[in-house]
Amino acid sequence: MATSSEASNANTINTAIVTIVEDMIGINISFVASLTSALPFNGSSFNAIRR
Repeated sequence: MATSSEASNANTINTAIVTIVEDMIGINISFVASLTSALPFNGSSFNAIRR
C-alpha cells in the first residue's frame, strides 16, 4: 500500500502530466485551426500561379 504522502505525490504528478497534455492538445488544435484557415488562401493563390 502506498502511504498517503506517496499517493498525493502521484496525484500531483498525474495532474501535471494531464495539464501538459491538455496544453499540447490545445496548442495543436489552434495550430491546425490556423493551418486550415490559411489553406483556402494558399490553394487559390497556388491555382492563380499555375494558370
